[in-house]
Amino acid sequence: MPRSPSVRNVAVLGTSDSAVLGVVDSISGREASVEAFDSLIVRRMVHQRHEICFVVVPPTLAHADLALSVTDTALFLVSAAVDAESIDHKLAALWDFCAEKDLARVIVLTDTDAPDADFEDAIMHCQAQFDEVAAIAATHLPLLADDAGVAGLIDLISLVISDYSEGEPQSRQAVPAHIDVVADDRNLLVEAILMEADDFELFESFLSGDTIDAQVLRAQLAINVRRGRLHPVLFQAAAPAGFGRIELLDLLVSACPEPQQRHLPSVTSVDGQNLSPLEGTTQESFVGVIVAVESRATGDHKGELNADVRIFAGEVRTGDVVSIIPADYARNEESPELSKKDTATVAELVQNNADVSRIPQAGPGEIIGMKLTGSRISARAAVGATLSSAQGPLIASIESAPGALTIAPISLIQ
Repeated sequence: MPRSPSVRNVAVLGTSDSAVLGVVDSISGREASVEAFDSLIVRRMVHQRHEICFVVVPPTLAHADLALSVTDTALFLVSAAVDAESIDHKLAALWDFCAEKDLARVIVLTDTDAPDADFEDAIMHCQAQFDEVAAIAATHLPLLADDAGVAGLIDLISLVISDYSEGEPQSRQAVPAHIDVVADDRNLLVEAILMEADDFELFESFLSGDTIDAQVLRAQLAINVRRGRLHPVLFQAAAPAGFGRIELLDLLVSACPEPQQRHLPSVTSVDGQNLSPLEGTTQESFVGVIVAVESRATGDHKGELNADVRIFAGEVRTGDVVSIIPADYARNEESPELSKKDTATVAELVQNNADVSRIPQAGPGEIIGMKLTGSRISARAAVGATLSSAQGPLIASIESAPGALTIAPISLIQ
């Protein structure tokens, strides 16, 4: 029986003051480590029976272009304690690259417990730096406790409060005093949602003062996010406060696109023949791209290598023999013919890198862990290399993002 999981693949990018890996590890329940991979770092988890795969861009921001090409949503982490000038202009360039590709984008404000955190200013700074036609609007707002710390979040669509003052969140309906405080922000969000609605009568109804059902608003929000017409802003705090984690995960699975809702990369044969599109390919047309590889500091692992692979088409099973073509491969007079040494065997497939759950096969849309074995595995299996069926080697074309490889380093604040 073929696997058909509901998957969300999310690239994570941040400013120099954002604890990018720390935030993702807090969300996914993993401990931070930047030594396990040469470049991109993959964290997989399950939320509400949906698989979420975070492709984390580490401090060097190498391969940010690859991260954006193998995922379906971009998560931008921005400190709530910084001013507009602190949002790196090259990060803004990546935002523009996502806009060109209609990639869904979500903004998460971090450092929410900093003394100089200012939520409203941070949102305005994002709107100024990530300037475009699409709306940037908060879907939740923090509620402050008596000591001015954040006690919880209020959902601007449902007006339900998640109270974190006692540790585990407790849900309750907002009282009139809370509703009055957030009324203007809620109207801005609802207007942003309905302005992009295909049902103009729904927008007119809102302008006439009618109450729009929360389920209708949430469904339209999801449509707008997938289309790249609205970019939600959420808040996140690390443990012990931990607020914002569930709200973010809920949004990712309810509003962000699944892989089949995104365009697939173009592919060519090793002799340069264009074989696009990938839609409708069969098991024999398996195509995947290596997203991350285990650190090679200790050598070639005796012909073994652990890698994370984004599968774009077809299925792969344990025991399959696959070809490996490096990202810089070019067929010309000086390029050698591919041989059996340019193949590897899929020894293991790992679904979750937290509890190492092994599976017999994986299919399109998944970013899966693979143990590959082969005599030339160390030389061939680099980040960006294409894996495909050995019977018909293919090369996937991954577009580069502007300035992606020269962005200033991110500091991982633990």
